[in-house]
Amino acid sequence: MDRAPLRDSAPAPRLVLLAPAPDRRFETIAFATAGLAVAVGILVRAWFLFHHPSTSDEAVTGLIAQQILHGHTYAFFWGQPFGGVEPYVVAAFFGVLGSGTLALTLAPACLSAAAALLVWRVARRLVTDRALAALAGALAFAAPLAADYTTTIEGGYRGVTLLCGLGTLLFALRIHDGRREYSDLLALGLFAGVGWWSLPEIAYLGLPASLVVVLAVLRAPRPRLATWAPRLAAAAVAFALGALPWIWADVGSGLASLDPGRFPGTHTPLDPGYLGRLRIIFEDALPLQLNLRRVGSGGVLFGATGTVTLERLLFTVLAVAAVSVAALAVGACLLGDARARALGLGLVAYPFLVALQPGTWYWVDGRYTVYTGTLLALAVVVGAEMLASPRGDRGSSQPSRARAVAVAVVLVAVVVTLADLHQSFGVGPGTYATGWGDPDRPAVTTAAALARQGVQTGYANYWIAYKTDLLSEGRVTLGVTAPDPVRSGAIQRRVERSGRPSWIFVPPAEVSRARAQFGDVAGPGGVSERAFLASLRQQRIPYRVLDAGLVQAVVPARPPRPPAPAG
Repeated sequence: MDRAPLRDSAPAPRLVLLAPAPDRRFETIAFATAGLAVAVGILVRAWFLFHHPSTSDEAVTGLIAQQILHGHTYAFFWGQPFGGVEPYVVAAFFGVLGSGTLALTLAPACLSAAAALLVWRVARRLVTDRALAALAGALAFAAPLAADYTTTIEGGYRGVTLLCGLGTLLFALRIHDGRREYSDLLALGLFAGVGWWSLPEIAYLGLPASLVVVLAVLRAPRPRLATWAPRLAAAAVAFALGALPWIWADVGSGLASLDPGRFPGTHTPLDPGYLGRLRIIFEDALPLQLNLRRVGSGGVLFGATGTVTLERLLFTVLAVAAVSVAALAVGACLLGDARARALGLGLVAYPFLVALQPGTWYWVDGRYTVYTGTLLALAVVVGAEMLASPRGDRGSSQPSRARAVAVAVVLVAVVVTLADLHQSFGVGPGTYATGWGDPDRPAVTTAAALARQGVQTGYANYWIAYKTDLLSEGRVTLGVTAPDPVRSGAIQRRVERSGRPSWIFVPPAEVSRARAQFGDVAGPGGVSERAFLASLRQQRIPYRVLDAGLVQAVVPARPPRPPAPAG
């Protein structure tokens, strides 16, 4: 009997190239997008670190850190009844890198990177897909521009507050997911306590964290009291330990940290009250955090390019897209599982909580709403997974669809952030690599020139005084005069007790350069050099004028009567 040819019964093997599964391709694209976003976040922060001069507000944090390295301890930021943790972080950076302004501004940038890692870990608890979680962390790190900018400014407290708030939320989610070890409850309480010491603004993230813990307790099997009472007590003890410096100092001051009248920006006609601040938050502050407004000026994005019609079209499309994505993300959270609903409720309450802070009428640099991007990044990935779940069941989601949505949001956010960088600071592909160096070099040179001229103590306006104190490395000590706030009583006493304190002014020829370094170029107490010299001549007090680059030091032969504050 004839046999069939071998090739008919057993075909020869063929080389087949298998394309990767769609889900695998989208996972690779998602991680690549996350890497791109992280790279953009690093590059944008690097530009700020090496181009944007520091301020006296930042210098005060540095001065506190220097004193911490000398063994002093402080519960709060100098001259304020709040903000007491971050200077210790800055002190650690100073201990390693020295007490320069690079170490000072690098501290908040590193805190923002650590916060992005916690966003990733929190997102791993909220969504099932690891690629979505990575995109959440990358989005929180890369956008918006206001957050990139703010996290290179050492304001003294919000970097640690955000980090502790995310740690609180992470451990709350772990507890909700069944982790009932005492270590988790202790970590929850400790993060919350240290964050509260840092700034009560931790409530923005503490609210959803508290809701998650309450849900965990309510859904636990009976007996609840025997299981949860000792664990919650342990968390409360850990909170008290973390917040102990705040408790100790605040009880002695009559709970000044909770008194709205003690916060900056309260006693000013610019404060429109709670409802006015709430309107500003919705009309200005939140659009800034959606990259719809420019950092610093507050103007709308694309407001100065192209034709009028194109400007309006670009801004309208961007505004509709940004608001729609944010609204859909919050809505998806509210329709999700219990943990997502807690996040959604936190987002809904967020602007109303922010408006309680009296200083939030000031919004153009994004400091008071810096938490927005973090919360929205988490909501975006939750919303993306919900969108990919036809029945709202995370277990039935289509990863490729969810990843595509999240990738699109992250890419658009990164592109718009770069556009905002160009619009707000003039940075583009052709200018990014120019002008790198120490942005405080002119102020450093000025401080050194004052020391060479023999100026040891003196008076200056707030924005010149404390920055010079830090940059002079102790060789020059400048205090302030009314109405500027006194941040350090020790500095003020040293100046007042000195025999011949100088008076620091900016000469007319240096106003432009000095404004770039210090911001405000007024004389001490707002008094001009011309008026001060006239007062000296009237009192028949001889004086010398020493040139120190950006400033001049007027040195009277004897202490004059303090001039009346300007205005």
